[in-house]
Amino acid sequence: YDDMLEELMDRFGEPPRSVQNLLMISRLRAMAHDAYVTELTQKGDEIRIVMYEKAQIDTTKIDGLLKHYKGRLKFTIDANPYFTYVKPRVSGKENDNVILLVKELVAALQALCQ
Repeated sequence: YDDMLEELMDRFGEPPRSVQNLLMISRLRAMAHDAYVTELTQKGDEIRIVMYEKAQIDTTKIDGLLKHYKGRLKFTIDANPYFTYVKPRVSGKENDNVILLVKELVAALQALCQ
């Protein structure tokens, strides 16, 4: 991410916000892969994070993760287990906040990986 952003800035100056968002999403996809996440979706205020069915995670840490998010994060055991996060409604630039929020959630899931 940093190398690509620096290269773009050297060649073209400050990249537009849309290009910066694409770079952040690419970084997020790489992080998600490392955390055994196979799908990230958002519908309204709900963010769904589907895990690989054979993910090697420390399941003893899930309860602490759920408590950290104070009821906003739920874990569902299924053929492909998944987390559901219901984000609070805020005004302003919600898309920026969503990308940062998902990055935080994926980083927390990385910490569960064995």
